[in-house]
Amino acid sequence: MIDSTIAAARAAGEARVVLPGTVYNHDAALTPLIDAATPQNAAIRKGSIRVALERRLKDAAPDVPSLIVRAGDFFGPGARSSWVAQAMMKPGKPVRSLTSLAPGGPHAYAYLPDLAEAFAQLLDKPDRLLPHESVQFEGVWDEDGGTIVEAICAVVGREVLERAFPWWLTRLAAPFGGFPRKTVEIEPIWRHPMRLDNTRLVDLLGREPRTPLGLAMGRSLIDMGCLSKAPDVSLLSVA
Repeated sequence: MIDSTIAAARAAGEARVVLPGTVYNHDAALTPLIDAATPQNAAIRKGSIRVALERRLKDAAPDVPSLIVRAGDFFGPGARSSWVAQAMMKPGKPVRSLTSLAPGGPHAYAYLPDLAEAFAQLLDKPDRLLPHESVQFEGVWDEDGGTIVEAICAVVGREVLERAFPWWLTRLAAPFGGFPRKTVEIEPIWRHPMRLDNTRLVDLLGREPRTPLGLAMGRSLIDMGCLSKAPDVSLLSVA
């Protein structure tokens, strides 16, 4: 797919390939902080594929320029295939409880509208971008696993029961393949801190697009059908 994309960009002329990057390219146990110079030492199959994909983009430059914006786990309106929407909460139902994939552990999240805005602003500055530009989007850095939980509780207006994701059960089922095997592969990403250093992005844009977390989470829950009505605006303005 990436070979076809590069060929199409080359044929079009003056086209830049744009890619949302992931943290899979890095070994979670050895990479507490990620910037453009961090070695891509993937420890999982998904990561190895990503490393090869990004290498092809780098090799195609400067003939075919590219832009990679690496971010954490997505959440936000329309983000259906995400851990937040598929594992942490149940779309279409009021939030009575949530499943934490890393209780007490740090994790990086990205609010999709902010990530999209970052892409748009970067593409508006083509003269400032390197032929192969790779920047990190810090997004929401949950230092202790409690930031996202607190934001959800603030938006729904009550305490929410927090349950731990059954990694032990997933590990037992992993030998049979399918979803459990793929899920166990990314467990280290939830077990270890992987913060994204947005220094280069801020250097290019001046600041990273950042919606207050309460507002972002409120919009996300409404889109998921987890809130029957919009919550108090004062709650949504929580940073």
